[in-house]
Amino acid sequence: MALGFLGLVHHLLGELDKAIVKYHEALSIDPINPHVLELLNMALEASIIKVPVILENTEFNKTMVSLKEKYRRLKEPEHKGKDKAPRDVPSDVGPDGDEMNLG
Repeated sequence: MALGFLGLVHHLLGELDKAIVKYHEALSIDPINPHVLELLNMALEASIIKVPVILENTEFNKTMVSLKEKYRRLKEPEHKGKDKAPRDVPSDVGPDGDEMNLG
């Protein structure tokens, strides 16, 4: 029961990860304690809803900027392979200016 109370203290202090660990420890001793189960569910739900605060100069933001730049460059068309033939050369004239004979 003391582990459950310790989890509750962590929970009230906003230390949800530590609270969840203590609730699991309490449930390892008394697996069907309804009070600890309810507190664990509340802590898990609160940890899912909790949105981390992201500051402007964090490593995460720097990584996101570099990834956006990388994928922006990938979307740009590249000129791979040979260029297309010019349109002013008729298709029935060979490279010497002679007509092509097929038969």
